[in-house]
Amino acid sequence: VHRWTTSWVPSAVTTFCANAAGYPESLVPDDPDKPQTAALGDANLAWRATHSGLDTWGSDLFCPHPPPLFQLQLLVKDGQLQLSPSLDDIRNTVMEVFDGIIKAGQAVEDLGKKAENPASEAMLCPMELQDPVADPLRQKISDILDSNLAGPAALLEAFNEVQQQLDAAGGSGGHLDAWLAGQHSLQETEAEIERLLQLANSVNGKSDDSVWFRLVAVDVGQAKSALISQALAARRTLQTWIQDQWHASNMAAVTRFEEITAALNQEPTTTEDMDALEKYNTTVEQELPGMQQQIDNSTATFTVLETSHCPIFDEAEEVFWALRYWPTAIQDELVAARDRIHGYRNRYQLQLQADQQQLQRDLQQLQVGPVVGALASIHRQTYASFVATS
Repeated sequence: VHRWTTSWVPSAVTTFCANAAGYPESLVPDDPDKPQTAALGDANLAWRATHSGLDTWGSDLFCPHPPPLFQLQLLVKDGQLQLSPSLDDIRNTVMEVFDGIIKAGQAVEDLGKKAENPASEAMLCPMELQDPVADPLRQKISDILDSNLAGPAALLEAFNEVQQQLDAAGGSGGHLDAWLAGQHSLQETEAEIERLLQLANSVNGKSDDSVWFRLVAVDVGQAKSALISQALAARRTLQTWIQDQWHASNMAAVTRFEEITAALNQEPTTTEDMDALEKYNTTVEQELPGMQQQIDNSTATFTVLETSHCPIFDEAEEVFWALRYWPTAIQDELVAARDRIHGYRNRYQLQLQADQQQLQRDLQQLQVGPVVGALASIHRQTYASFVATS
């Protein structure tokens, strides 16, 4: 009886844990016909170690029998990945079951004495929790747990790599601020947009939605969805910021072009106005290379947005295509302005010549009038003198 209570019950717990971990009787530890790694190692890890080319957790098609004892979920809570229940909870639960079986054995009636005396309430000699026999068994169960929880821990770490990359970039909410602080070029921004897309795609490639190990099965569907959403949200935030900056710059350029067009179409009324318009033409011609560079930059940004499949607002697209037309329009306006200035100068020169000729005529009239008057006065005086002497 003592041997039964001190040896069989704990051994049954150990065998139960081994079988619950996916070990048939022929694969219990220390089986001389099987490698130790196959007996103690986690099935998913052991299988992957002997089969190359397996990059996705769960893709090895290993299906333990019997099915895993525990069901876990990989979740994202408060920006952190965690298993629910945790691996520590699994470990504590198994050890509590072991201690619970020992405690249950302390309340087993001694049927031998009961047969001799039906009124007997004698119990079998129990095993204490601190019994020397229990400690090695606890250690053996702990070893089994270590082997079987290594796989889920590695799976958690694989997804943590994605979370760390998102956190390093600022996460879905802070990514924009972290990126803007770096003052990155358009090429670097394009690379970041592509990296975030690849990061989102890599999440699906890390595992199936459910991964079975010997002792536990892990549902990773929620974690995969959350990580993909974070990566794509950061990507959309960056795309939206680029589009807003691009549209604002295009609007400013179009406004400048409209101002230039209005200024080139003004009608000068004085020679000073003509000189000012001619100087303005020269200034605009000097601005044209910079304007073309701005349009080239806008085109490069448009290419980045289009290549990354960013939805572009209708208004922003209309302004962009209008911007592409403006250099030709400005050139036409400059030519027309030069022609108008040339016409204005010819007209003013003709008017000036006409004014000069009229001025000369007026001067001649002013000069002839006094001479005639003086002669008339002399004539009158001479005549009066002649009459008086006569």
